[in-house]
Amino acid sequence: MNSAKKLNHRLKLINYFIALSFSLLSFSVQAKLTATVDRTQISENDTLNYSLTLDQQPSGNEPDFSALNKDFSILSKSQSSSLKIINGRSSAYTSWRLELSPLRMGALTIPAIAFQGQISQPITIQINSAIQVSSANQTTAN
Repeated sequence: MNSAKKLNHRLKLINYFIALSFSLLSFSVQAKLTATVDRTQISENDTLNYSLTLDQQPSGNEPDFSALNKDFSILSKSQSSSLKIINGRSSAYTSWRLELSPLRMGALTIPAIAFQGQISQPITIQINSAIQVSSANQTTAN
């Protein structure tokens, strides 16, 4: 009878640790893919900087930026990564930075980009003619 109680106690401990392990796994953080631009209004002859940041190390190549080619020319592209370990906790970030030139005027949308099961948010950019931008600057100065 005593050994049956010990076995029952051990099974309860095992079940407790299994339940604890599953609850810790459910709190695991999903990666986040964030898109940003340095400005949302530019002239037709200007460029803008677009950044796409993943808050973990990528397990593959890079995101597919071909959807941008509909409304923008990609003039340059760079990638940077960082890994920080502070008090035993690690955090990793990977960023892709693109210099974009608009192909036409009007409201253009940088589409959502999908990468490693995450999707960034789309961003709308207003492209004005150089004359409109110059007039707006003169009006603001007066």
